[in-house]
Amino acid sequence: MKRLWLLSGTDPQKAAFARGDADASVETLLVTPSKPEGESVPPPGEGHRGLVFEMPAQGFYRVYVTTRTLQERMLNLNVAKAEVGNFGHDGDEEEHDRAMTAPRALENAAIEIVRERQPKEGPFSQVRSGTEQSFIVLRKGLPVPDARVRFVSHQGWSKEVTSDGQGRARFQVVRDYFPPWGEFQKRFKATYLVIAEFDATEAGNHKDQPYTSVRYQATLSGSYYPSPEDYRSYAWGLGVGLLAALLSGVATYLYRRRRLRPFQEVRLDEKA
Repeated sequence: MKRLWLLSGTDPQKAAFARGDADASVETLLVTPSKPEGESVPPPGEGHRGLVFEMPAQGFYRVYVTTRTLQERMLNLNVAKAEVGNFGHDGDEEEHDRAMTAPRALENAAIEIVRERQPKEGPFSQVRSGTEQSFIVLRKGLPVPDARVRFVSHQGWSKEVTSDGQGRARFQVVRDYFPPWGEFQKRFKATYLVIAEFDATEAGNHKDQPYTSVRYQATLSGSYYPSPEDYRSYAWGLGVGLLAALLSGVATYLYRRRRLRPFQEVRLDEKA
């Protein structure tokens, strides 16, 4: 069983639990290995903000939460997406291969973001800091050019670019994990957030109220880990620091030894 929490905000560390909007219409769709077309998921019960679903089969599970609200004559259409993998190390290799080659986009999604996989990426691969990562913005399964795409790192660093003709936006996953030497964790899990937006001139009605334009917004969150080079850099820095401390101690000891004067006994002859 998997539980996903619905959060709001543009900062991964400061995001708060999403609050329901009485004027908004919300639809939740779950895409599973056995139902790639998706199935509706009941909203969280009263007093709960999490979505709960079973993951019986190995593969990727995707959740789409679509929210529509009307602001004057503009319809705000937001699609929050999460992708969760369910794999076992003792699983069937063919099953893993099918999961890695299965479609990762929903053709009827109003807007969504798809993370492009790295070369030779497997079910247990991880995004590492320092690597270049691409994301594709899609609308009804087709690429969206000229969309505003923003990448927000775990510590709140952000960068915005415009998607190209294939709907692709590229970002460098910045290194923003700088703990003290003794506290470095090579398996530290950081969270990123990708936000894509574009406006369209479309007319329609929402809850019997007319609109003349639509603002599309999609979000996708994911995780990344420190690069192995970061860990080696910390280990090397720690080794250099220890060596410097050792040499400093030896130098201080030798300096003090050289300044010591040999003991000389002085006798006074009282009979002289």
